[in-house]
Amino acid sequence: MFNFLGKKAKEPVIKVLAKERTQYNDIYVIQNDNYRELWFKGNGDDFLQSRVNLEKPHQLALVYSNMMMASLLFCPKPRRLLMVGLGGAAVTNFLSEQFPSLHIDVVDIDPKVIEVSKKYFYLRESNRYRIFEEDGRVFIQNRKGQEPYDWIILDAFNGDYIPEHLLTKEFLTETKQLLTAD
Repeated sequence: MFNFLGKKAKEPVIKVLAKERTQYNDIYVIQNDNYRELWFKGNGDDFLQSRVNLEKPHQLALVYSNMMMASLLFCPKPRRLLMVGLGGAAVTNFLSEQFPSLHIDVVDIDPKVIEVSKKYFYLRESNRYRIFEEDGRVFIQNRKGQEPYDWIILDAFNGDYIPEHLLTKEFLTETKQLLTAD
């Protein structure tokens, strides 16, 4: 690195807090200075899934997460949210804080992702913020005829890979049937 005026740039302090291998992912929790990050490793590549600023844990720290909030333009006052894919719970923790009456259901297939999110990413379930360990497609199929959602976020991915059964026309039709009319 360049050294201007004798000042040396501060090197980041990176520490691995947890490493879990599951049938779905190799999961890493990384402490990177003031940020805690959830990474998945697969096919020789590492994929950032979630980031939390420890000094501001209820703010979104990734551009990707912030861009998801643009969907609020279509549903500015959501009452019920379904999110398929938990990651480090940054998005749903943020939404739970910003919308105190929002009922949030999150479904994730990987029990270790849920466990890591509770231990390292401030995930706290409540009567209005529930986590389900299940395949997202099965969860959606089992919700037919129950109270609909105002907002559904599909965020189940691993880097550039989305599970194939979550990309079918049939799955998207089933998902759409869980939405309120407006």
